[in-house]
Amino acid sequence: MSNSSSSINVSFQFKRFKVGGFFTWDVLDKLGADTFGSLHLKPDGMFPNHIPNPEDKIAMAMTRAAVLESSADLGIVFDTDVDRSGVVDNKGNSINGDKLIALMSAIVLKENPGSTIVTDARTSMSLTKFITDRGGHHCLYRVGYRNVIDKGVQLNKDGIETHLMMETSGHGALKENHFLDDGAYMVVKIIIEMVRMKLGGSDEGIGSLIKDLEEPYESVELRINIVSEPRYAKAKGSEAIETFRNYIE
Repeated sequence: MSNSSSSINVSFQFKRFKVGGFFTWDVLDKLGADTFGSLHLKPDGMFPNHIPNPEDKIAMAMTRAAVLESSADLGIVFDTDVDRSGVVDNKGNSINGDKLIALMSAIVLKENPGSTIVTDARTSMSLTKFITDRGGHHCLYRVGYRNVIDKGVQLNKDGIETHLMMETSGHGALKENHFLDDGAYMVVKIIIEMVRMKLGGSDEGIGSLIKDLEEPYESVELRINIVSEPRYAKAKGSEAIETFRNYIE
């Protein structure tokens, strides 16, 4: 299905996963998007196809395949409750983690020049450069989406304009959306920017906004299990961190 504006004819296609199926039926379809090739829209708590997670390699690979097969403009992946998201551009490039933060930063900084962007400390120095090159300020903060969002709220209270708070997991919040971690809202922002690009005559796709983001040679996340009673887990974790800090110093 196509949307027409004067003599401009624009067609959009999206690939979707899991319980966010409502976003396809109640939003995209009603706006005239072509969602014919969408996958796994019916909710199933057993998750028979893959883990509904924008960080999951299988989820992203299946979305990439669907995008390329149907020549879609965009692929969308949500987690189970749609507060996290990831996308695939029209060339099949996965956009999650640092890339998704960079994409959202590019969009937000166009609308709010000079804004501070808060992220968790797992993001790369390349992302910092990407943000500062666009006139933004990068605030790295503690891991945990609630920590990141709360830091953004506090910065705004202190008079520091902070319009985007985002974690590499795909959790993100915008000041304009009342600091809610809302994956669907993030995707809407991306779709709007994609439409603007198409109406402006660009067929490069949304991924072109982050083409100058330098990728690290290697990026590995290590998660250490803490064997402890739940009530002592936080203290044990802090002890392990302090021991590691002393070791590397």
